[in-house]
Amino acid sequence: MQAFISNENFKNHIANDHSHPLHSCPPEEVEHFCNSLKFSNGKLVHAEYGNLKKYMITSDFEELWASLGVDMERFALLDHSTCINNTGCSFHPSSFCDPEYCHP
Repeated sequence: MQAFISNENFKNHIANDHSHPLHSCPPEEVEHFCNSLKFSNGKLVHAEYGNLKKYMITSDFEELWASLGVDMERFALLDHSTCINNTGCSFHPSSFCDPEYCHP
């Protein structure tokens, strides 16, 4: 699966790919997720996935993160964190922050 480097690139892809795992989720949840995506140097830095897990089977949830260049081992390590100003990552439920790319 293709890895994405910008919100617009990702939004365009899911709009045209009706088999994308996000198509099983309510539009407002997808919009919130897409608007939360932050990229730096071609890598996903931050995402707020909120309630998406409730609407997706495990394999679709894994495919979603893979499409953003994040394997499940990395996701598990960095799950429940968010970017805080310019200081790095901090605990926050249903969010993902990668300190390796956060506020370079």
